[in-house]
This record gives sequence, structure tokens and C-alpha cells, in this order.
Amino acid sequence: MFAEDAAALIGLLLATAGLAAHQVTGSAVPDALGSILVGVLLVVVAVVLINRNRRFLVGQQAHPQVRTAVLRALLDLPEVARVTSLRVDVVGPRMIWVIGHVDLAGDEVESRLAIRLRACCRSSRRPPGMPPHCLSDSPQCRRTRG
Repeated sequence: MFAEDAAALIGLLLATAGLAAHQVTGSAVPDALGSILVGVLLVVVAVVLINRNRRFLVGQQAHPQVRTAVLRALLDLPEVARVTSLRVDVVGPRMIWVIGHVDLAGDEVESRLAIRLRACCRSSRRPPGMPPHCLSDSPQCRRTRG
């Protein structure tokens, strides 16, 4: 949003300067130069925004400090014995998506696991910008439960 607004204001200044120089000199060259500069500015802003959005679309990994904070938040839950896999992706400005496999404490049957996992997701404290996460029991955990 900031890039588009800044480009619009700079473009207005360039166009105004080009028109003013055209009025003062009577030559069309300053007006044409102002138009060309506005076009170059728009191309630069478009390339920057395309690159930023491309990184969001391909699943850019979150910063290691964010991943560590999410891991710590999951391990602080009394129900979670360990986290066997964790993926934290950036999906937008100040927004992440969390997918993880966890081993729950205790030895319960599969039918109760889904209820406990949903309760874990609801009760966990989330850092700002962290949406509800998707947790499942780990494949190792499923093999040992039978």
C-alpha cells in the first residue's frame, strides 16, 4: 500500500514539474521527460511488488526467530510431549501459517486425539499475526498406538 501511494505522489510531482517546465519554456521536451519518468517509476514499483507477492505465493519460510517462538509456544502446552515436524510459512504481511506434527502426552486412543488436538490449538497462546494452526499427531505416534 505504501509503495503504491508513494509512487502516486512522486508521479504527480514529476508530471507537475514536467507541465510547469513546458509552460515556462514552451518546449514539449520537459513534458515528455516527465511522462517517461512517471512510466519508469511505475515499472520499478511494479517489479518490487511482483517480487514481494511472488515470495508470499511460493511459501516463503518464516524467519528462524519466529519459528523458534512458535515451537516454544507449542512445547509450553502441557498436552504436547514433543514436536516432530514444524513448518512455518509467511502468507502475508505480519501473517504466518503453522503446520506441525506433535506427540501428545499420555496414551489415548485415536478417537480422543482429534479432540485433544483441537483443544491444544484453541488453548495455545499465539504470537501476534499467527492464525490458528493445524496440528496432527505424528506418524511415529500413530505407529506405536496401533
